[in-house]
Amino acid sequence: MQILLGSCGAWYLRNTAKAFEERGALAELWCSDKNRTGIAPGRYRRCWPFHLAMMPFYLSQKDHWIEHAFYAFLPVWKLWLKRQKLPDCQVVQAIMGYGSEFLDRVKDRRVLKVVDCQNSHPTTYYGYWQRECDIWNPGEKVPIPRSMFARMNRELQLADLLLCPSVFVRDTMLLNGIPEEKCVLVPFGVDISIFKPRQNVPKVPRFINIGGIGLRKGHQYLFRAFHEVKKRIPEAELICVGLYKHDIAMSVEDGKVLFDTKRAFHIRNWRSFYRPAPLWFCHRWKRDLRASFLSLWPQGYL
Repeated sequence: MQILLGSCGAWYLRNTAKAFEERGALAELWCSDKNRTGIAPGRYRRCWPFHLAMMPFYLSQKDHWIEHAFYAFLPVWKLWLKRQKLPDCQVVQAIMGYGSEFLDRVKDRRVLKVVDCQNSHPTTYYGYWQRECDIWNPGEKVPIPRSMFARMNRELQLADLLLCPSVFVRDTMLLNGIPEEKCVLVPFGVDISIFKPRQNVPKVPRFINIGGIGLRKGHQYLFRAFHEVKKRIPEAELICVGLYKHDIAMSVEDGKVLFDTKRAFHIRNWRSFYRPAPLWFCHRWKRDLRASFLSLWPQGYL
């Protein structure tokens, strides 16, 4: 069985593609980002026009500019996609929101159509996010165009199979009318080889948060909770690693809060942060992945 993977950007599909390639199951990966996982060049198609159009915005490191530009240039990705020749494959798998063109091209073929749901159902996705904007930053709107949510809804209907990375994501699909037999729970995995047991208990309470800093990620609650922590433990530190989102119009004055402005903050860079930290959390990852990390705690990895 040969599988064609695709998404504008890359998301986590480069890791998925590498796993498929090692098992002889990768037809090709189509995306716009760099080949970071060593996939054979003949199986890696990169949408250079989209990447070059986005490059000035990536270099700006302004997340709201990057986000708006990404969706504005989506027609470039769609045009490039339509000009690509499909490889011989039995499965097409695309990230939700970026699979419409894939699904349309194989709708009359005997090909398994899979949508990789990196987020909750679009109705829940949009509704919860807009609610937080209304509460914490009145007048702010979800930056993702409604046309993208329309694409997501359509793709969920066209797909034969939906990959859900958490129970929460699966439940939002069911809540919004998706048949249960279409939803498959596939939690994200953890490569424990990158975690090394620490030798000493941290002296300073340090909390590390990895991911975009914004309302959708819940920083409005995190910052207020940390404010209460500082009242009891003045030396406590909160380190946030990620780009600052436009929708979170608030600042944190108490405590040590560090904001990393690099778009790619690789694991080799934040190892020095997590080892002396008694607690760290990645809100971008789903509940099942957090459960995997919790299993590493007793072993001294975290």
